[in-house]
Amino acid sequence: MDNIAVLDSENEDQPLNRPREIYISAVVLFVTLIFGLLKPFIDPRFFEPYGGWIALLVVFLLTSLILGFFLYKVAKGRKWARIVLAVITLLGLYSAYVQIVGEMDISLGLAVVSSMQAIGQVFSVLILFKPSVNEWFHSA
Repeated sequence: MDNIAVLDSENEDQPLNRPREIYISAVVLFVTLIFGLLKPFIDPRFFEPYGGWIALLVVFLLTSLILGFFLYKVAKGRKWARIVLAVITLLGLYSAYVQIVGEMDISLGLAVVSSMQAIGQVFSVLILFKPSVNEWFHSA
């Protein structure tokens, strides 16, 4: 199991040997957020439901803050945060499907980027439930 030792800020004496999957999950989730910012460049009609750049950036910032909070808690070994991320992802899959189908009528590029986002989000959550990561969560 590839672990990365980091000092726990709450207990300076003990390092947390976080599995590498925790970091991979965080990076992939933030990359999927950045994909969302690319959509207006693929097709400007993507702005219509959002009302322009400012609204899109506000959504991006709020989503980043919420996601960042849960990822921080996951990195601290909080099982509940991992479960919340999984539930949010599962609930979002239907919405993603509807969005992808709608985007296929607008632009194939948008549909491809949305599909990549959904796949990345599912991947990020699934690796948080690998046996080696489960072991770490139970010992954290």
